[in-house]
Amino acid sequence: MNNSTYYPKVQKIAEHYGYEAQSRQCIEECAELIFAITKKDREPYKVKRLIDLKEELADVFIMVLQLIYILDRNERQIDGLIEQKINRQLERMKEIKK
Repeated sequence: MNNSTYYPKVQKIAEHYGYEAQSRQCIEECAELIFAITKKDREPYKVKRLIDLKEELADVFIMVLQLIYILDRNERQIDGLIEQKINRQLERMKEIKK
C-alpha cells in the first residue's frame, strides 16, 4: 500500500490539513459509507448503488490512510496491530471449522 503511486499524494494532503480537519472529514466519510451500504442492501439490483458504494469506500480508505500517516508516521504500530487482528480472526475461523 505504501508503494502505491497515490500514497505520496495522500501524505501531502494529510500534512496540509492535519489531524483535526481530517479526523472530522473521516467521520463524515464514514457516515456516507454507512448510508451507501444501507442503500445498496435495500436496492442490490441497482448498478448506481454499487458505484456509490465503491466511491464511498474509496473516500473512507483515503481518509484512513491519512489518519494512519498522521498518527503512526514512523512507528509502524498500526501495521503490527493490523497483522495481529488478521491473525486473530484467522484463528477464530480455524476454531469454527473444528
